Amino acid sequence: WAGVQCGIMDQMAIAAGEPDHALLLDCRNLATRLVPLPSDWAVAIIQSGVTRGLVDGHYNARRRDCEAAAKALGLSSLRDADPAMIAAAGLDSITAARATHVVSEIARTRAAVAAIEARDLAALGDLLRASHASLRDQFEVSVPAVDRLVDLANAAIGPNGGARMTGGGFGGAVVAVLERSAVPKLIGRLEHEFADQGSAPL
Repeated sequence: WAGVQCGIMDQMAIAAGEPDHALLLDCRNLATRLVPLPSDWAVAIIQSGVTRGLVDGHYNARRRDCEAAAKALGLSSLRDADPAMIAAAGLDSITAARATHVVSEIARTRAAVAAIEARDLAALGDLLRASHASLRDQFEVSVPAVDRLVDLANAAIGPNGGARMTGGGFGGAVVAVLERSAVPKLIGRLEHEFADQGSAPL
């Protein structure tokens, strides 16, 4: 009705999420698993000040790209693809990039659960950084102001954690996971440096 072929993540996070946990969601069968977050970690949501509009067509276009990739691979979903299949399929560069992002993001999601369960904040931070790079370069759903905010956040956080854009892209928010004790430093640095670069106040 709203004109966006949206997913189920937001709805399931509201319905099945619990405080102090990450939620692992299988979008094929809607199975969920709560993953406890270490008590000395914090999750920060940082607004970029860039308003996003998913009905502008970009979101639906990315979905069409993914559906085209799956069809070319003879699959009902990219969930069943792997990098070798994408490389061998002869896809055009844009469709291949979209498919590569999806397949690599599924692998990063599994690795993120393992990192959380191992209390390995550095490994999770590396995954968050890699995820943002893929969203920016392969899925092409980020914008310069969000990239700048992610870079500032990652510089402030250092090796113990990381940040990436979140949501449907083209603006919106950044999510960061870091040591709870490091949150004041992150807030102070972003309030100073992001505003100094002419971006919207946080």
